[in-house]
Amino acid sequence: MGYRAQVEKGIDLVKNVRPHMQELALGGTATVTGLNTHPEFPERMTHQGILGDN
Repeated sequence: MGYRAQVEKGIDLVKNVRPHMQELALGGTATVTGLNTHPEFPERMTHQGILGDN
């Protein structure tokens, strides 16, 4: 396998895992109360906050 094929395969692997990463549980928020979380936590943890505009 040449360098180009390795890079293309790596890109495909990242693209394939991305939907599964969106299901990542975000614990540590005192069971939905938000106690002791950063004030911007909800905004930063939204779909666009994590993934940007892509």
